[in-house]
Amino acid sequence: MEPTLNGALNALFGTQQPEERAAQAPSRQLELGQARAQLEEAQKALQQGDWEKFGKAMDVLKRLLTEPPPP
Repeated sequence: MEPTLNGALNALFGTQQPEERAAQAPSRQLELGQARAQLEEAQKALQQGDWEKFGKAMDVLKRLLTEPPPP
């Protein structure tokens, strides 16, 4: 048993209900924007031959894409 219908459905089927996903959408959009910015930084650094800056941008991009989003 769960305290809410959505919680019970999620526990039963292992999926999130649409309103929970909608609540997460703004933060996900922010993360995607940050990832795009880091990719652009990495591409600029690559074109300039700045390997240190390229590596740093790629490290940040990797972290953005692999770490779970904040609750």
